[in-house]
Amino acid sequence: SSNENYSTCTNSIVYQNTSNTTDDSSIENPKNLATLNLAYKNYPSYKNCSESYHTAYYDLACVELSPSNPNRLVLALNYSIFLKEIDEDSEAACRMAKSAFDHALGDLDNLTEDSYKDATMVMQLLRDNLILWSDDDSFN
Repeated sequence: SSNENYSTCTNSIVYQNTSNTTDDSSIENPKNLATLNLAYKNYPSYKNCSESYHTAYYDLACVELSPSNPNRLVLALNYSIFLKEIDEDSEAACRMAKSAFDHALGDLDNLTEDSYKDATMVMQLLRDNLILWSDDDSFN
């Protein structure tokens, strides 16, 4: 059903713009993509996803798992990517990634060797994203 909502929204935008005779009718047109972006944020599936990430990370992972737990770090990584790519909130994405990285860094001594390897691998991904996103013009 979320695919149907996306498809309906996309088809609506394309249909509305096909009456134009210019090249502006394409879905690749930034104006049309911005309209699509605003539209999907009103769908329940988007809101459910956003709320689920928030609950899973802050109410569960941060309460039940140590900061260096690989599962908590993967959730932080995924949530930060959601914030950056879907929510288009670069500041929140960077705050999330940096916080997860910093908290895990101070807790690495408490891990087994296997968990240590997993945690440091995810931490490297968090760090890579921070570097990439810090260079992004939308963040500055």
